[in-house]
Amino acid sequence: DISNGKSILFAPRLDPDYAVWMGPIKPLSYFK
Repeated sequence: DISNGKSILFAPRLDPDYAVWMGPIKPLSYFK
């Protein structure tokens, strides 16, 4: 929302296999 500066981040829930290409997958708590 532009008027109050708030936003929502949708963090992806990736399969562990993605770590092969993307490196360590961050837990959801990392994005809070």
